[in-house]
Amino acid sequence: SVPTHRVLTGEEEAMQMAPILALEDQVTSDALAQQILGPSMGGLPTTLKLFKKIAGYARFIISELRAGRRLTNQVAMMGVDEIDPHPTQVYTKPIQVLVNELDFSSADFFPAILQDNGRAQIFGTRTSGAGGAVRQMQFPNQFGIAMISYTWSIAMRMIGQVIENLGIKPDKPYALTPNDLRNNFEDYKKAQNKEMNKLLEGVGARAVEDSILAEPEEESPTPADGDDGPPQSGPADPE
Repeated sequence: SVPTHRVLTGEEEAMQMAPILALEDQVTSDALAQQILGPSMGGLPTTLKLFKKIAGYARFIISELRAGRRLTNQVAMMGVDEIDPHPTQVYTKPIQVLVNELDFSSADFFPAILQDNGRAQIFGTRTSGAGGAVRQMQFPNQFGIAMISYTWSIAMRMIGQVIENLGIKPDKPYALTPNDLRNNFEDYKKAQNKEMNKLLEGVGARAVEDSILAEPEEESPTPADGDDGPPQSGPADPE
């Protein structure tokens, strides 16, 4: 499952959605859906199933406008309420996602989806919290502003919490230390690998004892040339 949205909408959106509904009964195959929407939408391959989801979203937007709601009730963006797994390639091993306060927008949604579905451990600091769909617009001005971007939806996580301004709280919090900044993130890497090793316990060859954090075995000193090594203990010579 993925976050839902409360969408800021109006007549412009209704005009965009109406043609989809008008063609809904005529689209009966993946090929026909691709003729209308193109080969893909937002990284998703266009299929008849996707077209039906978008048609349902279009119907919802128009019904919300008729009800007088410019800020809609919660809905899956463009009707996409789940992400289908790849038909043949499936990754089943543990996942750790590293986050910090500079992660925003899609970098808010990515850890949110994995965390809400119990699929990954989130490590680091809380993300920025710029959670919502984004639009761009231009307007006449004398200040050299070519374009502005703004959020036009409020995203709601599966746990009932908005992403906007709150961000994603990591499962394993870690804040950078002065030593990290001075020594190539030494403490960060140790803490991150420690948590990753816990995830990997018993998974393949990368169990804790085989990890990069395992204490190296001490090697016995090699005698130098001509050196027979330390004297061997034995019975004392008779006097």
